[in-house]
Amino acid sequence: QIEGWSPALAAELAEYARGFGVEAEELGQINDPRLWRILHRAHLGETLARRLAEADRRAARPAVRPAADPGRPGGGAPGLDDRMDTADWMRRRNAATLREHRRPRR
Repeated sequence: QIEGWSPALAAELAEYARGFGVEAEELGQINDPRLWRILHRAHLGETLARRLAEADRRAARPAVRPAADPGRPGGGAPGLDDRMDTADWMRRRNAATLREHRRPRR
């Protein structure tokens, strides 16, 4: 009555039950299929809760993007890359800013 029942799923449920201190001999003595269905549901619920928590952790991580330069569509100064050395990045950014200020206004 458990969808997808297989020896692999039975082993997975047995391992899950062992996490609660249930011995293999005790699992072998379960004659009532309702208890296996309960064990299966508990395992599914815990797996789902773990996946949702991981998805929440990933969603809560802020995406790191360089700040946009309002004077240039599409982002920062040309030739800038977050993987660059800090000193090189600053030199290029300062040069681009200086060019922006020297450019004649229309």
